[in-house]
Amino acid sequence: MKSNFLVLFFCFISGAIFSQPFNDWNDEKIVVINDNENHEIMKMDGFFDSSWDKLPQIIFWKRIMKMSSDSCLVPKKHYFLSISL
Repeated sequence: MKSNFLVLFFCFISGAIFSQPFNDWNDEKIVVINDNENHEIMKMDGFFDSSWDKLPQIIFWKRIMKMSSDSCLVPKKHYFLSISL
């Protein structure tokens, strides 16, 4: 019984010691306030420095978000065809 307790205790202590520090992200936020709107944006320097913006998934979703409301994507064999009405 004591050995089980000690193992659990050391697992808990080692988890608390070696886990990542708690970060509430407040130091990473940029707050933009316009008239009646309040926007919180994360800092993106690391994102661009690591070239995450060049990944195919990011490019795809950026393209989706920038499409007009009367557009759609039609899947083809190896690419998507963009159609605007």
